Amino acid sequence: MRSLMQKLEALAGTDELTQLPNRRTWDIQIEMMLATARRYRQPIAVALFDLDHFKQFNDSYGHPEGDRLLREVAVLIKSRMRQSDLFARFGGEEFVLALMDCNLDQAAARIESLRGNLPDQQTFSVGVTVWLEGERIHSTLARADKALYLAKNGGRDRVVSVEPPAPGRRPEAAD
Repeated sequence: MRSLMQKLEALAGTDELTQLPNRRTWDIQIEMMLATARRYRQPIAVALFDLDHFKQFNDSYGHPEGDRLLREVAVLIKSRMRQSDLFARFGGEEFVLALMDCNLDQAAARIESLRGNLPDQQTFSVGVTVWLEGERIHSTLARADKALYLAKNGGRDRVVSVEPPAPGRRPEAAD
């Protein structure tokens, strides 16, 4: 019975299509990651990925091909991540990545190295930032989302980094 419960919990926390953690699992695992980062005073870079023109791809080639593309993108990106990183599907064609012990420049370089390797000449837009100790993760995600918006409005197929608030400006305090 216990094994069945563990399997059900794993299924509930996994995106069925990509086999990546889902948003629910991300929410739990990122808090554990933040606790580790606080303890060891390590930076965490957070990136939001969005596949460019995915709706058009789906409309042109059909949902089965869109699903295949999502699976292949997930496999490619996951294969390039370290065990300490957290990669999840947020929904639709959006993914989130947290890179432990990684500053903004390192994160942007790692993500840039993925460009051009996606299947079917697919491109992505990415917004990346760094979590500040004491900041709520939703504030970090909002900043990454702002960077993603800038990437999309800047022509897509790019990585845009947004610096965290200046040291003099206090980030939103954690609970």
